[in-house]
Amino acid sequence: MSNPFEDLLNDINQKKLNEMVFAFQQTAEMMMILKNAFIEAGFTEEQSMEFALETYMHNLREASK
Repeated sequence: MSNPFEDLLNDINQKKLNEMVFAFQQTAEMMMILKNAFIEAGFTEEQSMEFALETYMHNLREASK
């Protein structure tokens, strides 16, 4: 027979993991949108990835203030 508290903890951990995976997917999509926007503006793919990463890191720093 399973422990109800252990089951609850497992459910909570699974929910947190699912939320983290979703956030990672959203981040990846945002990075691709930014990269494509920079490419359309005339930058190289390498420059675009660098700018997208810098933009993302800037937003993280601002959000953590």
